[in-house]
Amino acid sequence: MQENTDVVENDEVVADEVITEDVVEEKSPKEGLIFDLDTLACNGHDVLFDVLTKILGKKASKLTKFYFAKKCIARNLSALVPELIEDFKLKKVVEEEFIENVKGAFAESLINESKVTDGLLDLVKAAQEKGFVVGVFSSLDEESAQLLLEKIGLANSNVTLSPYAPRTINSFIGEHWRRLAVELSVAPGECVAITSDNNSCKAALSSGMRVVVLPTDVSSFQDFGGANMIVDELSPSVIEASLKLLERD
Repeated sequence: MQENTDVVENDEVVADEVITEDVVEEKSPKEGLIFDLDTLACNGHDVLFDVLTKILGKKASKLTKFYFAKKCIARNLSALVPELIEDFKLKKVVEEEFIENVKGAFAESLINESKVTDGLLDLVKAAQEKGFVVGVFSSLDEESAQLLLEKIGLANSNVTLSPYAPRTINSFIGEHWRRLAVELSVAPGECVAITSDNNSCKAALSSGMRVVVLPTDVSSFQDFGGANMIVDELSPSVIEASLKLLERD
């Protein structure tokens, strides 16, 4: 089978099977709304910053917001952790143990401490009222992701969950976006993606989706070239405009 590659910024190239709109047997009249549960819904950037601060302990003074924004947003842990070990001179740290500690603490903090992004539940409700199907990613395992959905009030909202990208936190390549569209039985070109950093923005654009970016504090300086909309909140007017992106003249 033909292969495709998606490049996650600052990371290694990830090869994966091509997922095209042809995978959907017939072009569905349905429209889709897709977003990242961990970051977009629960501001996982702040959660990850706090997790790394706690794990690094006394060395955390070197973990500035600038360093975090430059090196830690939307990174595959297999690429990020060796850099952390070198940059923070963690000589006695075992890489695999560090990765598992980060993933475990990240999941626990999301489930127990995070709050849903303002306006997100209104967005999901408005989309479903217009006939959109809704899908979400999560880097958590399925059980933890379901707990998080319940925590933020989406467990009984008929939302399709695509959980668990191994060794990943807040990092989803183009194939993840296309696959979730296929799971929803919607052509990628009939989907609106809501993202919060430039890697996710580029990945969703590469899959053919319309893209709305809601930056976090640490991703706001990034380049979101190609995005259909860049917003600072999910207000009623933003929600309405986002759901009109697929309308044809």
